Amino acid sequence: MKKTIKTLAATLAAVMLCSVAACGGNDPFKDDDVVSGKYNISITCQDENGEKALLEEVKREYEKLHPDVNVVIKSFTQSVPAYMANYATNQKKLPDVLWMPDDYFATFAEGGYFMDLRSYYESDAETDYSLYYESMLHAASYTGEFRPTTAYNGAYSGEKSDDGKYGLYFAPRDYNKIAIVYNKNMLKKIGVPLSEIPDTSEGWTVDEFIAFVKKITAKIEEQPAYSNYRAICLTTGWEPTYTTLMNALGSDGFAKEDGSLNYDSAKNRAIFDKLYDELYSDEYAISTKEANFKGGTVAMWVMSRPAIVGLSSSMVNEDGTPYYDFLAFPAKNAETGKNEIGAGCSGYAITKVHAEDEQTVNGVTKKTKDLAWELIKYMITKQGQETTGKMGSIQPVLKSLEENGAWRTAISDKLNHAAFSVGDELRLTSFNRYSPNVRITLRNYVRGFWSNLETRTEGAPSKREKLIEDVIKNFNSKKVLIGEGK
Repeated sequence: MKKTIKTLAATLAAVMLCSVAACGGNDPFKDDDVVSGKYNISITCQDENGEKALLEEVKREYEKLHPDVNVVIKSFTQSVPAYMANYATNQKKLPDVLWMPDDYFATFAEGGYFMDLRSYYESDAETDYSLYYESMLHAASYTGEFRPTTAYNGAYSGEKSDDGKYGLYFAPRDYNKIAIVYNKNMLKKIGVPLSEIPDTSEGWTVDEFIAFVKKITAKIEEQPAYSNYRAICLTTGWEPTYTTLMNALGSDGFAKEDGSLNYDSAKNRAIFDKLYDELYSDEYAISTKEANFKGGTVAMWVMSRPAIVGLSSSMVNEDGTPYYDFLAFPAKNAETGKNEIGAGCSGYAITKVHAEDEQTVNGVTKKTKDLAWELIKYMITKQGQETTGKMGSIQPVLKSLEENGAWRTAISDKLNHAAFSVGDELRLTSFNRYSPNVRITLRNYVRGFWSNLETRTEGAPSKREKLIEDVIKNFNSKKVLIGEGK
């Protein structure tokens, strides 16, 4: 299996050579990065949504606690698959620790690039599994299901296994649930009083959400000067969004028993009809451009915590107060009363290539994997979670910080940070039954389907049947279930 995945990655490297060369790769160390007389640990992240700035804050705080450690931070601007492909045939250039998002890590974890972190989690009460959102732990296993190797302290009662396919191949750092951000100034400008903003503290249904969207579009429609304004950028092509939305509307599933896409079921077709008839067909309802929210012509946008980085510096009044705030995502199922909301996460993997390397400082020799884990442990336990939480761009993966962590007052204590805590965990399982090396392709097919579905033209009934046929045909032609056809 490892050979197969490495061959795939090498192929990706050749295909992506131009884009990688244009963006540039980064070696984990250069001579001027290494500090003599200290343990040197390299960590690399994608330079978006303040990730590098977050790590720089971690470096400052961690090195105060560990003066014998030098954390070397690098970043990249290309996609994670492109970055990994760049080093597929020269793994020595990978860093000791690599930032990893939950939707792109599986191919490389299965291919043997990253350590299974379960033994570290299970060796310390501070990282007991019960302290974390379980859905995020599952998201860090390339099969979508983690299992402990031991019932450490009796904290986790699920099935146990030593099998690597149930391992944790990165340590989730955050629990980034989707929510809605809205522009107060725009709503007031078009005539929607802030007193009419819904109270979503107990959740709300899709019907209640659509009614609020209609209130906004009615104001836009009656004022020609605002004809280029729209109610919301719904971001339906994003897995947490469409999964939550379909779940709230009573979908009978993403896929059939054999793994075939289930978007042609009667229930799913009825959902697509409802969304088009009541939402997408409204000329002033949907914008597909996130930038238009920041530009002030879209009232709302579906986002998660990292996106705050782009708002806190630009969407502020003259007195420095933010003119945006948050609502919970509409996820309450009107029939069952369940209110489950999807989340994504990112975290940190330890690369195997450097794991057994040793460094000696003041006569004490330590392995790179242990040094790397100590840094990661800092970031996923209280002190590090508060260090990053106070920056505002993450929702902590540590459950104890949900109600009173630093993230709840970050940027401004007047913001409705509680909107991100509304609703129960919705574990995302749509793609986990498929082989890791086809998931990006399958996700792209589904993302494209939703992007077309939410437009007034392509999503119209006259074209929708073709949309459904195409996505099912493309999806089914590429699907490979785990354990099949590798």
